[in-house]
Order: sequence, then C-alpha cells, then structure tokens
Amino acid sequence: MKKAFLVIGAAMLSACLNVADPPEEPTDPATETFAENVGVNLANMTKTATGVYYQDLEMGNGLAVSGDQWVSISYVGYLKTGYSFDRSTQPTAIRLGQGIVGFAEGMIGMKVGGTRKIVIPSQRAYGQYGFPAYGIPPNSTLIYDVHLYDLP
Repeated sequence: MKKAFLVIGAAMLSACLNVADPPEEPTDPATETFAENVGVNLANMTKTATGVYYQDLEMGNGLAVSGDQWVSISYVGYLKTGYSFDRSTQPTAIRLGQGIVGFAEGMIGMKVGGTRKIVIPSQRAYGQYGFPAYGIPPNSTLIYDVHLYDLP
C-alpha cells in the first residue's frame, strides 16, 4: 500500500513540475526542442569542444572569467520545457570549480558586467542521476541566464 502512494505521489509531483519522462541517454541540445520562454537559438550560440553552448546577450567590459575561480553572479536555471528550477536574483558568490562542470565551461571568457545564456548537455550537468530535489530529471539539458557582477 505504501509503495502505491509513493508511486502516485512521485507521478503527481512530476506532473506539477511539468517534467516529462526523462530520456534514457545523455542529451544533445542540437536535437532538442526548447520552450519559447527560455530563448534558446543554438544557431546564434558558440559551441565548446564538450558540447556546451553559450551566447553573450550583453557584453561586459570588466575582467574575464578564466577558470576555477570565485564569481559573483545572479542567474535563472531552466529545463528545456521552460520550467525554472532555480534562481538567484541578488549577487551570489560561487566557486566555479565546485558546481556543474558545464556551467563553469560556459562562463569561461565572460566579462564582468555581462549577461550570458548557457546551454548545458546532460553529461556536463547532473547526468544520469538528475537532481530530484530541484525537479531536474535524469539526463536533462540545463539552460542558464547568468549576469556576472564581479570576480571577488
């Protein structure tokens, strides 16, 4: 009986989060369809050697991110469905080397004062496990809109 409630509860939570059944294989953003509200146009983006896409929406004029370092950012994270799983509207200090590998890759070269869109294939994000606590299913492509305030 308890198992039935858990299964039903998980299905209801998934429906509430607008999360479809996850793909069984790592994602390739070039083969996916993105909700209009995430504003992804891969044709206008730069692709890294590992498959991370990025586009400067507003060029900064300060120092550039060069690797594993502290950054002060605000951001919004989305799934391809348009579901926003996380956001920080105030400047937040994070260490790039301690988070999502594809996020750090997408930040390289970004200048202080700029805004960038980053599209991260699942194998450079949370991979086959996803991040259920944030509503991120396994093998999900992630999209971030990031503003870089400073390199503290």
